[in-house]
Amino acid sequence: MLANELIRDAYQEIGKVAAQQPITGDETMTAIRYLNNLMYSKAHIIQDYTVVTSGSDEITTPDVFNMWMIKALAVKLAPQFGQLESYMAIKEDATEAWNSVLIQLQSIPAPQPNGNTPYGSGNRKTGRDAKYYRESDNGVLTEQGVGIAVEDAT
Repeated sequence: MLANELIRDAYQEIGKVAAQQPITGDETMTAIRYLNNLMYSKAHIIQDYTVVTSGSDEITTPDVFNMWMIKALAVKLAPQFGQLESYMAIKEDATEAWNSVLIQLQSIPAPQPNGNTPYGSGNRKTGRDAKYYRESDNGVLTEQGVGIAVEDAT
C-alpha cells in the first residue's frame, strides 16, 4: 500500500475528501507527519515500519496493520480536517482494529515438558522407558524423607 492510498482512505473516513477529489500537498504532509508520529508511538510493537517522507512511499508494515493505520490516522486528522458531526464511531473502529492487530500478532508456542516433570503416571519422553518410581516387588510403597521407597514385606 502506498502512503497516498492510506492518507486518502483516512481523509475519506472523516468526510474531508470524496473518492476522486485531490488532496493538497499541505494536507498530505500533515497526514504524513501524523502517520509517522502514530507509528513511533507503537514502535515497541511495530518494528518494521519505514518512515514515510512522501505520498509515493511504500508502507512497509504487514497488511494486518492497514485498517488500524487508516482508522487511527483518521482519528488524529479529524479535529483539524474533519467534516463529520461525531467521530466516536471512527474511534471505536480504531480501537477494534488495534485489538484485532494484537490478536493476530500473538503466537502461542507449543507446550514443552520441563526437565523436572516426573516419569510414570503417563509422563514419558520419546525414546525413554524409565519410570520415575521403581517397580515394586509386591512390596508396600511408603514415604521416606523426600522420596518414595519400597518397604520390606512384613
